[in-house]
Amino acid sequence: MAFQRMTNKDIKPTDKEMLSTVGKKSTLWEELKSYVEEHYEFTPEIVFYGEKIGWTLRYRRSGKTLCSFFPEKDAFTVLIVLGKKEVEKTKLLMN
Repeated sequence: MAFQRMTNKDIKPTDKEMLSTVGKKSTLWEELKSYVEEHYEFTPEIVFYGEKIGWTLRYRRSGKTLCSFFPEKDAFTVLIVLGKKEVEKTKLLMN
């Protein structure tokens, strides 16, 4: 199944348009956004990642990214960025 992402660089989507794109998954999108905004002091910003990736809702603070939400037709992907310390903790949990 191919991604159907928002890839038109010339048209910056609004929050409402992103929500409309994720369609059936909009409730989960909103729940995850709310969780991030309630528990972390990161600023949301809509940025273009490139022709293949398209637009994303990125949470960033002091030049560091916490996560990015990539809207797709009736779906979305979340990229969580781990630093060195978080990677080590994750490795310990996996063992």
